[in-house]
Amino acid sequence: LSWLDIVLVALVSGIPEELLFRGALVPATLPDWRGVLISGAVFGLLHQGGGRNIAFAAWAGAVGSLYGTVYLLS
Repeated sequence: LSWLDIVLVALVSGIPEELLFRGALVPATLPDWRGVLISGAVFGLLHQGGGRNIAFAAWAGAVGSLYGTVYLLS
């Protein structure tokens, strides 16, 4: 991949993910730590597959929960 490809992939996937998981899913479920855990779990589950293993899904879920916590605190 070229640098332009990397930047485009980061912007095209990262911004909509944040809007969906932290901007919409957390407030739509429970706008507290429970919504963060739900959002993180869904985020992790959706990152499983495509040759990725359960450890990657767990890591993505944990990072998604961390991002959700930052969302709540900001």
